[in-house]
Amino acid sequence: MHPTGEHPNEETAALRTAMQLMLDEVIEAYPEDEKAPDRGGPRPLRWLRADPERAAELDAAELRERAAKRAAKAAEKRATEK
Repeated sequence: MHPTGEHPNEETAALRTAMQLMLDEVIEAYPEDEKAPDRGGPRPLRWLRADPERAAELDAAELRERAAKRAAKAAEKRATEK
């Protein structure tokens, strides 16, 4: 794809379509055992398939998961220091 700038709206639409097709190929090629169960794609890319509200929910859930892991790691560290 080689945009010329002569038809920016059409070129942008074509670029978006091409990028979506590439993303779909990546998601399809991703190993089944590593796919996020709720979205069918790689965990880092799952929000791309979601509407904005669902993406926000997924982001919040991921932040909670990370915070829980950090808290568990900190608690484990404190326990081993005693």
